[in-house]
Amino acid sequence: MRFTTFYGRTMTRQREVLSKIKAALKETDYSTRDFFEVDNEDEFIYVCTKDGLIGIDCCHYEFVFHPDDMSHLSLEVHFWETKDNYYFEEIKDLLPPLLEFASWYDDEGLRRIRYTAKNAYLSIDDKDIVKKALNLLRNLDNYIGEPLKKVVLKHPELRD
Repeated sequence: MRFTTFYGRTMTRQREVLSKIKAALKETDYSTRDFFEVDNEDEFIYVCTKDGLIGIDCCHYEFVFHPDDMSHLSLEVHFWETKDNYYFEEIKDLLPPLLEFASWYDDEGLRRIRYTAKNAYLSIDDKDIVKKALNLLRNLDNYIGEPLKKVVLKHPELRD
């Protein structure tokens, strides 16, 4: 089982959008866990899928409201290095070029990678944002699923 994260600042409209996405996910094959807050700034909804190909323990999706543009939601895929995930470079090298890439090292010196779906920013004022958010999640999951399936087939221990 894999975990997907929705993230946003605790602003009324953003919170409303995330709540609607969470409610809509209950009508799909995705299951959710409740909101929780970190330092009273960040909200997360953890979303589990039953059969996603990205069932890797060092990966998740995030719908993100960027602080410099709180009116748009974007979808990111995050991967991170662990002390024994020798497949990290394989994942990075297999992902499609249609994703924007960022990389950094965390406090423990482990590498983290973030891919953002290009040109996939959803306006929170769009009346169809929930439908578009779910479609974006499904499409990206399908799009990166094949490359990741190759890594998972080589390393079955990656499956949850």
